[in-house]
Amino acid sequence: MTKSQWTQLLKIQHEFNKRGEIYSRKKIQETMRVSHSTAREWDSFLKHKGVISGMEVERVFDGERVGVLADIHIPYHDNVALETALSYLDEFKPNTIVLLGDMLDFYKVSRFTKKIGRHSVGGELRQGRMFLQNLRYRFPGAKIIYLEGNHENRLERYILENAAEIADLMEDLLISKLGLVESCVEYRADFFSIGKLFYLHGHEKAGGGNAEHICNVVFRQTLDHTIFGHHHRQQEKVFKRIDGGTLWTGGVGYLAGPMEYAPLNQWSQGFATIVYQGNGHFKARLHKIQNGIIY
Repeated sequence: MTKSQWTQLLKIQHEFNKRGEIYSRKKIQETMRVSHSTAREWDSFLKHKGVISGMEVERVFDGERVGVLADIHIPYHDNVALETALSYLDEFKPNTIVLLGDMLDFYKVSRFTKKIGRHSVGGELRQGRMFLQNLRYRFPGAKIIYLEGNHENRLERYILENAAEIADLMEDLLISKLGLVESCVEYRADFFSIGKLFYLHGHEKAGGGNAEHICNVVFRQTLDHTIFGHHHRQQEKVFKRIDGGTLWTGGVGYLAGPMEYAPLNQWSQGFATIVYQGNGHFKARLHKIQNGIIY
Protein backbone atom coordinates (compact mmCIF):
# COMPACT_ATOMS: atom_id res chain seq x y z
CA MET A 1 0.00 0.00 0.00
CA THR A 2 1.30 3.44 -0.94
CA LYS A 3 1.01 6.52 1.25
CA SER A 4 -1.55 8.06 -1.13
CA GLN A 5 -3.67 4.88 -1.02
CA TRP A 6 -3.57 4.89 2.79
CA THR A 7 -4.57 8.57 2.88
CA GLN A 8 -7.44 7.94 0.47
CA LEU A 9 -8.59 4.91 2.47
CA LEU A 10 -8.72 6.93 5.70
CA LYS A 11 -10.57 9.77 3.95
CA ILE A 12 -13.25 7.45 2.56
CA GLN A 13 -13.63 5.69 5.94
CA HIS A 14 -14.14 9.10 7.57
CA GLU A 15 -16.84 9.98 5.05
CA PHE A 16 -18.66 6.70 5.72
CA ASN A 17 -18.42 7.29 9.49
CA LYS A 18 -19.95 10.77 9.10
CA ARG A 19 -22.92 9.21 7.32
CA GLY A 20 -23.25 6.57 10.03
CA GLU A 21 -22.32 3.76 7.63
CA ILE A 22 -19.86 0.93 8.19
CA TYR A 23 -16.88 0.89 5.82
CA SER A 24 -16.78 -2.87 5.27
CA ARG A 25 -14.36 -5.06 3.37
CA LYS A 26 -16.79 -5.20 0.45
CA LYS A 27 -17.01 -1.39 0.39
CA ILE A 28 -13.20 -1.15 0.37
CA GLN A 29 -13.10 -3.49 -2.61
CA GLU A 30 -15.67 -1.41 -4.48
CA THR A 31 -14.47 2.11 -3.67
CA MET A 32 -10.74 1.41 -3.97
CA ARG A 33 -11.13 -1.00 -6.93
CA VAL A 34 -8.90 -3.70 -5.43
CA SER A 35 -9.08 -7.49 -5.20
CA HIS A 36 -10.87 -9.36 -2.41
CA SER A 37 -7.57 -10.39 -0.80
CA THR A 38 -6.24 -6.81 -0.92
CA ALA A 39 -9.50 -5.50 0.56
CA ARG A 40 -9.17 -8.00 3.41
CA GLU A 41 -5.61 -6.85 4.10
CA TRP A 42 -6.60 -3.16 4.01
CA ASP A 43 -9.59 -3.83 6.24
CA SER A 44 -7.12 -5.29 8.74
CA PHE A 45 -4.97 -2.15 8.40
CA LEU A 46 -7.98 0.02 9.23
CA LYS A 47 -8.83 -2.08 12.28
CA HIS A 48 -5.21 -1.78 13.38
CA LYS A 49 -4.52 1.78 12.22
CA GLY A 50 -3.59 2.92 15.74
CA VAL A 51 -0.50 0.73 15.61
CA ILE A 52 0.26 1.63 12.00
CA SER A 53 0.03 5.36 12.70
CA GLY A 54 2.78 6.05 15.19
CA MET A 55 2.15 3.05 17.45
CA GLU A 56 -0.76 4.66 19.26
CA VAL A 57 -2.31 2.41 21.89
CA GLU A 58 -5.66 2.03 23.54
CA ARG A 59 -5.75 4.20 26.67
CA VAL A 60 -6.10 2.51 30.02
CA PHE A 61 -6.89 3.76 33.50
CA ASP A 62 -5.11 2.95 36.73
CA GLY A 63 -6.28 -0.39 38.09
CA GLU A 64 -7.88 -1.61 34.84
CA ARG A 65 -8.15 -5.41 34.83
CA VAL A 66 -8.03 -7.71 31.82
CA GLY A 67 -8.75 -11.43 31.75
CA VAL A 68 -7.21 -13.42 28.89
CA LEU A 69 -8.56 -16.77 27.62
CA ALA A 70 -6.92 -18.51 24.66
CA ASP A 71 -7.45 -21.58 22.49
CA ILE A 72 -10.76 -22.86 23.84
CA HIS A 73 -11.26 -24.84 20.60
CA ILE A 74 -15.00 -25.42 20.90
CA PRO A 75 -16.20 -28.27 20.66
CA TYR A 76 -12.96 -29.70 22.08
CA HIS A 77 -13.13 -27.37 25.08
CA ASP A 78 -12.50 -28.71 28.58
CA ASN A 79 -15.55 -27.72 30.65
CA VAL A 80 -13.72 -28.17 33.95
CA ALA A 81 -10.72 -26.04 32.95
CA LEU A 82 -12.93 -23.40 31.36
CA GLU A 83 -15.20 -23.11 34.39
CA THR A 84 -12.13 -22.96 36.65
CA ALA A 85 -10.81 -19.97 34.69
CA LEU A 86 -14.18 -18.22 34.58
CA SER A 87 -14.76 -18.73 38.31
CA TYR A 88 -11.43 -17.04 38.98
CA LEU A 89 -12.44 -14.14 36.72
CA ASP A 90 -15.70 -13.85 38.69
CA GLU A 91 -13.58 -12.83 41.69
CA PHE A 92 -11.02 -10.91 39.61
CA LYS A 93 -13.80 -8.72 38.12
CA PRO A 94 -12.18 -7.81 34.77
CA ASN A 95 -13.04 -4.60 32.93
CA THR A 96 -12.04 -6.34 29.69
CA ILE A 97 -12.00 -9.98 28.60
CA VAL A 98 -9.82 -10.93 25.64
CA LEU A 99 -10.51 -14.18 23.76
CA LEU A 100 -7.05 -14.61 22.27
CA GLY A 101 -8.03 -16.63 19.18
CA ASP A 102 -9.12 -20.17 18.33
CA MET A 103 -12.28 -20.00 20.39
CA LEU A 104 -13.69 -22.34 17.73
CA ASP A 105 -11.91 -25.29 16.13
CA PHE A 106 -13.71 -25.56 12.76
CA TYR A 107 -12.87 -29.24 12.51
CA LYS A 108 -14.84 -29.84 9.29
CA VAL A 109 -13.00 -27.18 7.27
CA SER A 110 -9.49 -28.14 8.42
CA ARG A 111 -6.93 -29.50 5.97
CA PHE A 112 -6.40 -32.87 7.66
CA THR A 113 -8.55 -35.95 7.02
CA LYS A 114 -11.89 -35.74 8.83
CA LYS A 115 -13.81 -38.57 10.43
CA ILE A 116 -17.41 -39.14 9.37
CA GLY A 117 -20.07 -37.75 11.69
CA ARG A 118 -17.75 -35.46 13.65
CA HIS A 119 -18.52 -31.85 14.65
CA SER A 120 -20.37 -29.90 11.97
CA VAL A 121 -19.59 -26.24 11.27
CA GLY A 122 -23.15 -25.29 12.20
CA GLY A 123 -22.89 -27.18 15.48
CA GLU A 124 -19.64 -25.41 16.40
CA LEU A 125 -21.15 -22.02 15.59
CA ARG A 126 -24.20 -22.73 17.76
CA GLN A 127 -21.99 -23.78 20.68
CA GLY A 128 -19.79 -20.72 20.18
CA ARG A 129 -22.81 -18.43 20.13
CA MET A 130 -24.11 -19.95 23.36
CA PHE A 131 -20.70 -19.58 25.01
CA LEU A 132 -20.53 -15.88 24.10
CA GLN A 133 -24.09 -15.28 25.30
CA ASN A 134 -23.24 -16.92 28.64
CA LEU A 135 -19.97 -14.96 28.86
CA ARG A 136 -21.84 -11.69 28.33
CA TYR A 137 -24.47 -12.68 30.92
CA ARG A 138 -21.73 -13.55 33.39
CA PHE A 139 -19.73 -10.36 32.81
CA PRO A 140 -22.38 -7.80 31.80
CA GLY A 141 -20.20 -4.71 32.23
CA ALA A 142 -16.97 -6.01 30.69
CA LYS A 143 -15.68 -5.15 27.25
CA ILE A 144 -15.21 -8.43 25.35
CA ILE A 145 -12.66 -8.57 22.51
CA TYR A 146 -12.53 -11.65 20.27
CA LEU A 147 -9.27 -11.89 18.30
CA GLU A 148 -9.22 -14.00 15.17
CA GLY A 149 -6.95 -17.05 15.34
CA ASN A 150 -5.78 -19.40 12.63
CA HIS A 151 -8.72 -21.73 13.31
CA GLU A 152 -11.27 -18.94 12.79
CA ASN A 153 -9.41 -18.15 9.57
CA ARG A 154 -10.07 -21.72 8.41
CA LEU A 155 -13.67 -20.80 7.58
CA GLU A 156 -12.81 -17.86 5.31
CA ARG A 157 -9.96 -19.78 3.68
CA TYR A 158 -12.30 -22.71 2.94
CA ILE A 159 -14.89 -20.41 1.34
CA LEU A 160 -12.27 -18.61 -0.76
CA GLU A 161 -10.76 -21.89 -1.94
CA ASN A 162 -14.06 -23.60 -2.72
CA ALA A 163 -16.58 -20.84 -3.47
CA ALA A 164 -14.64 -17.66 -4.20
CA GLU A 165 -17.37 -16.44 -6.56
CA ILE A 166 -19.82 -15.95 -3.67
CA ALA A 167 -17.28 -15.10 -0.96
CA ASP A 168 -18.62 -11.55 -0.66
CA LEU A 169 -22.00 -12.96 0.43
CA MET A 170 -20.25 -14.69 3.34
CA GLU A 171 -18.29 -11.62 4.47
CA ASP A 172 -19.99 -11.28 7.86
CA LEU A 173 -20.88 -14.96 8.29
CA LEU A 174 -18.91 -15.48 11.50
CA ILE A 175 -20.05 -12.22 13.08
CA SER A 176 -23.67 -12.98 12.22
CA LYS A 177 -23.78 -16.65 13.20
CA LEU A 178 -22.00 -16.03 16.52
CA GLY A 179 -24.33 -13.12 17.35
CA LEU A 180 -21.41 -10.83 18.13
CA VAL A 181 -23.47 -7.68 17.79
CA GLU A 182 -26.21 -8.97 20.09
CA SER A 183 -23.65 -10.05 22.70
CA CYS A 184 -21.65 -6.79 22.32
CA VAL A 185 -18.47 -8.65 21.40
CA GLU A 186 -15.82 -6.77 19.41
CA TYR A 187 -14.22 -8.93 16.72
CA ARG A 188 -10.68 -8.11 15.64
CA ALA A 189 -8.90 -9.65 12.66
CA ASP A 190 -5.41 -8.54 13.65
CA PHE A 191 -3.26 -8.13 16.75
CA PHE A 192 -3.73 -5.05 18.91
CA SER A 193 -2.36 -3.34 22.01
CA ILE A 194 -3.86 -2.30 25.31
CA GLY A 195 -1.54 0.04 27.15
CA LYS A 196 2.01 -1.12 26.60
CA LEU A 197 1.11 -4.78 25.99
CA PHE A 198 0.48 -6.29 22.55
CA TYR A 199 -2.07 -9.09 22.22
CA LEU A 200 -1.38 -11.69 19.51
CA HIS A 201 -2.88 -15.05 18.75
CA GLY A 202 0.61 -16.35 17.94
CA HIS A 203 0.24 -17.56 14.35
CA GLU A 204 0.75 -14.12 12.74
CA LYS A 205 4.23 -14.97 11.45
CA ALA A 206 4.54 -18.45 10.03
CA GLY A 207 7.67 -20.35 10.85
CA GLY A 208 9.22 -23.00 12.97
CA GLY A 209 11.09 -22.59 16.20
CA ASN A 210 11.60 -24.91 19.12
CA ALA A 211 8.30 -25.20 21.01
CA GLU A 212 10.34 -25.44 24.19
CA HIS A 213 11.37 -21.81 23.72
CA ILE A 214 8.27 -20.17 22.30
CA CYS A 215 8.83 -16.90 24.16
CA ASN A 216 12.16 -16.52 22.37
CA VAL A 217 10.49 -17.19 19.02
CA VAL A 218 7.66 -14.69 19.59
CA PHE A 219 9.94 -12.01 21.06
CA ARG A 220 12.17 -12.09 17.97
CA GLN A 221 9.06 -11.33 15.93
CA THR A 222 7.67 -8.51 18.10
CA LEU A 223 10.54 -6.95 20.09
CA ASP A 224 7.96 -5.65 22.54
CA HIS A 225 5.77 -6.62 25.50
CA THR A 226 3.60 -9.44 24.14
CA ILE A 227 1.00 -11.94 25.31
CA PHE A 228 0.02 -14.78 22.98
CA GLY A 229 -1.75 -18.12 22.62
CA HIS A 230 -1.67 -20.59 19.69
CA HIS A 231 1.15 -22.80 20.99
CA HIS A 232 -0.93 -24.30 23.84
CA ARG A 233 2.07 -23.85 26.12
CA GLN A 234 2.26 -21.68 29.21
CA GLN A 235 5.56 -19.91 29.42
CA GLU A 236 6.92 -16.45 30.25
CA LYS A 237 10.23 -14.71 29.92
CA VAL A 238 11.68 -11.28 30.66
CA PHE A 239 14.14 -9.79 28.19
CA LYS A 240 16.54 -7.09 29.36
CA ARG A 241 17.15 -4.00 27.22
CA ILE A 242 20.54 -2.35 26.88
CA ASP A 243 19.26 0.64 28.86
CA GLY A 244 18.34 -1.59 31.81
CA GLY A 245 14.61 -1.72 31.04
CA THR A 246 12.78 -4.99 30.53
CA LEU A 247 10.31 -6.45 28.05
CA TRP A 248 7.89 -9.23 29.03
CA THR A 249 6.56 -12.01 26.81
CA GLY A 250 4.06 -14.66 27.92
CA GLY A 251 2.23 -17.66 26.47
CA VAL A 252 -1.21 -18.15 28.03
CA GLY A 253 -1.78 -21.89 27.65
CA TYR A 254 -5.01 -23.41 26.35
CA LEU A 255 -8.47 -24.36 27.64
CA ALA A 256 -9.31 -27.36 25.46
CA GLY A 257 -9.08 -31.04 26.29
CA PRO A 258 -7.36 -33.81 24.32
CA MET A 259 -7.04 -33.11 20.60
CA GLU A 260 -7.16 -36.20 18.42
CA TYR A 261 -4.60 -34.89 15.94
CA ALA A 262 -1.96 -34.52 18.69
CA PRO A 263 -2.34 -37.37 21.23
CA LEU A 264 1.23 -36.85 22.44
CA ASN A 265 2.08 -33.28 23.38
CA GLN A 266 3.52 -30.99 26.04
CA TRP A 267 0.57 -28.60 26.17
CA SER A 268 -0.57 -26.94 29.39
CA GLN A 269 -3.94 -25.50 30.39
CA GLY A 270 -4.15 -21.99 31.73
CA PHE A 271 -5.22 -18.36 31.39
CA ALA A 272 -3.88 -14.94 32.32
CA THR A 273 -4.83 -11.79 34.19
CA ILE A 274 -3.42 -8.31 33.60
CA VAL A 275 -3.62 -5.30 35.94
CA TYR A 276 -2.74 -1.92 34.42
CA GLN A 277 -1.38 1.34 35.69
CA GLY A 278 -2.67 4.57 34.20
CA ASN A 279 0.53 5.08 32.18
CA GLY A 280 -0.03 1.80 30.32
CA HIS A 281 2.44 -0.26 32.34
CA PHE A 282 1.07 -3.56 33.58
CA LYS A 283 1.52 -6.57 35.84
CA ALA A 284 0.78 -9.86 34.11
CA ARG A 285 0.11 -13.13 35.88
CA LEU A 286 -0.16 -16.55 34.23
CA HIS A 287 -2.41 -19.09 35.95
CA LYS A 288 -1.76 -22.78 35.33
CA ILE A 289 -4.69 -25.21 35.58
CA GLN A 290 -4.25 -28.87 36.34
CA ASN A 291 -7.21 -31.16 37.04
CA GLY A 292 -9.42 -28.16 37.70
CA ILE A 293 -7.03 -26.61 40.25
CA ILE A 294 -5.21 -23.31 39.71
CA TYR A 295 -1.50 -23.20 40.49
